[in-house]
Amino acid sequence: MHDEIDLAQSSDNSVGVEGVFWNNGSMVSANENASTYQDHRADRSRRWRPLGLSLLLHLILIGALVLLGNRASKGISVEPDRRGSIVLAVAPEDQPDRYLDEQDSLPTEPMAAPIADQPPPAIDATPPAMEVPDLTQPINDLAGPPPNQPTTLDATQMTQGSALPSETKPFELSEAALDLIEADQRLLKSRAPKGNPAAVRLFGSGELEGRSFVFLIDRSKSMGSGGLGVLAAARKELATAVADLKPHHTFQIVGYHDRSVSMGSRQMLGATDENKRLIPGFIDRLAAFGSTDHVVGLTAALAFNPDVIVFMTDGGYPELNDGDIESLARISRRATTVHCIQFGSGPLQIGQNFMTKLAKKNKGTFRYVDTDQWSK
Repeated sequence: MHDEIDLAQSSDNSVGVEGVFWNNGSMVSANENASTYQDHRADRSRRWRPLGLSLLLHLILIGALVLLGNRASKGISVEPDRRGSIVLAVAPEDQPDRYLDEQDSLPTEPMAAPIADQPPPAIDATPPAMEVPDLTQPINDLAGPPPNQPTTLDATQMTQGSALPSETKPFELSEAALDLIEADQRLLKSRAPKGNPAAVRLFGSGELEGRSFVFLIDRSKSMGSGGLGVLAAARKELATAVADLKPHHTFQIVGYHDRSVSMGSRQMLGATDENKRLIPGFIDRLAAFGSTDHVVGLTAALAFNPDVIVFMTDGGYPELNDGDIESLARISRRATTVHCIQFGSGPLQIGQNFMTKLAKKNKGTFRYVDTDQWSK
C-alpha cells in the first residue's frame, strides 16, 4: 500500500499524503498540524517578551543617567572667594552699644615707609671723650668702708651668711679618728721607698736604676737552644744583675710564651742571698716552646707594679700595635719604666719597631743584641 502512495517530506519531520500527515507515528490532518505550529510560536514569543522589556528598560535608564550627568557637569560654577570680616562690639558702661565695622580697622595715619626704603641713620664716627683720671689722688682698689662706720648688709648677703668673722671655736678629734690617722700613716710609711736605688746591667746595657725590678724574658721556641740560645745566656746575665742588689731591694723573674710563669710566689721577692740562689734553677726549668704573646707577658710583669721592667725578646710575631702599647701605658700609669732588649741574628734590619715605641712610651731605653757575636 505504501508503494502506491507518493510520499512528501515536511519541514518538521512529519510525512503526509494528500492532506494527511504522520507525526511521531500518529496520523494527523494538515489543519491540526498548522494549529500546533502556531501555538508553538506563540509560546516562544511569550517566553522572550519579558527579557526584551527588561533590556529596553535598562537601556532607557542608562541613557537617562548619562544625560543627567552631562547636564550636571555643564551646570557646575565656581563661586569667587568672598571676603569675611569680624565685628567687635564695644559696650562701655556709660555709652550705648557700638559695633565696629571694616572702616574702623583701617589706619588713621599713613604707615611709615618700609625699612628697606628708608636711608640708614648717620653714624657718628667720632669717639667719645675719655675721662682723664686725677693722678694726684691715691688709688685704692681694695678700699673698704671707712673706719668706725658700720657695714650694712643687703638681703642677699644676709641669706648667704654674715660677712663678719665668726667666733673661732676649738675643734678636737675623737680617739677613734686619731687611731685611724695613725694607722694610715704607718701604712704609707711602710709603702714608701726604702734605701737608695740600685743600678743593674744586662747584655751590655747601661745602668737601669730602681728599687724594684721585674725581668721579663720570652721563652718561645725561637729563644731556646734550637733558636737564638738566649735562655742559656740569660741564666748567667740575670744572676750577675741581681748580685749587687741590697736586701731592701726587690725583684722577680717572669717567663712567658702564650702563658706566663713567675719565680716562687706571685709577689716581689726580697733581694736576699737565698732568693738570689733560686735564679739559675728557675731559668733551667724554662723550656723554650710554643708561640709568643707579648701582651700576656707584659701584663703579668706590670701586675707586680715595679719601678723597672727589663723586657727581653726577639720581637717575634704577633707584634704589638699602637693600641696595645697605649693600653699597657695606661696600666702602668707612667709609674713603671720599661727597658727593651731585642735579640736577633745579624745586624738590626728595622730601625723603628714596636719595642722602640714601647720603650719611648714608658720612659725606657732600647738595645739590640746580635747573637752571632757570641760565637766569635
